[in-house]
Formats: sequence, structure tokens, C-alpha cells
Amino acid sequence: MDVALADRCSKRTGHLFIALNNQTEQDRHLRVEVIVPGGMPEKQEHRFELLSCPGPESAVKITDPLVEDALDWMPKYLEKGIILWIGVAWNENVKGRRNVQVILRDDDGNVIGSRIIKTRVLAGESNISRQRLRRMLKARLKGETSLPIVDSATSL
Repeated sequence: MDVALADRCSKRTGHLFIALNNQTEQDRHLRVEVIVPGGMPEKQEHRFELLSCPGPESAVKITDPLVEDALDWMPKYLEKGIILWIGVAWNENVKGRRNVQVILRDDDGNVIGSRIIKTRVLAGESNISRQRLRRMLKARLKGETSLPIVDSATSL
């Protein structure tokens, strides 16, 4: 299980990504629990069947024209794996450093894995978001002013 969440969540919202692969010999029914203290909702649960995709017997090279390499394995993992994109949000009174917990369980409720991710919840937009928006607007304005003005009546 791999998880990712931005270091800063603007406007009390964020995007949590969870990637899962089943490297066992059998297909499995699993649950992913996402716990967001102070969140809306505080707990989410997702159930699914994860197809078997045993890994290679030994280390593989990144690329090799003669044997199975990492470029051959990536499509297998993407095809049989699951990637969850989950929106997370916090109540209006929540801000500052917060933890998000992701728990992977089997059908019997046994914990297979658990991760805690830290983020900073911001009430407004982060400086990074504002800077990105300013750069996009500046690039758009620069692109518009650098285009030559053509008068359709005189160019015919």
C-alpha cells in the first residue's frame, strides 16, 4: 500500500491517493478505511476485490530487450492494482497540522497495513496555489500581448 497527500491542504480540502497491489497467489477481498479526525466525514470505508499479481522471482532491470523488465511489469501492476483518489475535507473550525490514517484490512477485519500521513490544513488558499495561479494568469496575458494583431480587412 502506497499513500500520498499534499503537505498543505488549501480551503480545508485535499486529495488522498492510495495505490494497492496484491502480490499474493490468490485474489483477495479487502477494505480500506480512511480516518480523518475533524473531517467531513471522519471515517470512510471502501471495499473491493484485489486480483492476484505475484511479483517477479528476482530483481528486474529497468529495461532489457531479452528478458522481462520493469517496463513489462508496470502494466501488470496497473491492470490488476487499484488506485483510489479520495477527496478529504475538514470542518470549518479545523486548521493546522492534522493526521490522516489509512488502514488496510482483510475480510475478517485483520489489519494488513496502516499508515498515518501528516498535512497542514489551511482555511484559505496556500501561497503555492496563489503563486501557481498568478504564474498561469501572467503567462496567459503575456501570450495574448505577444500575438500579432491582424486586421482581417487589410490582410485580404
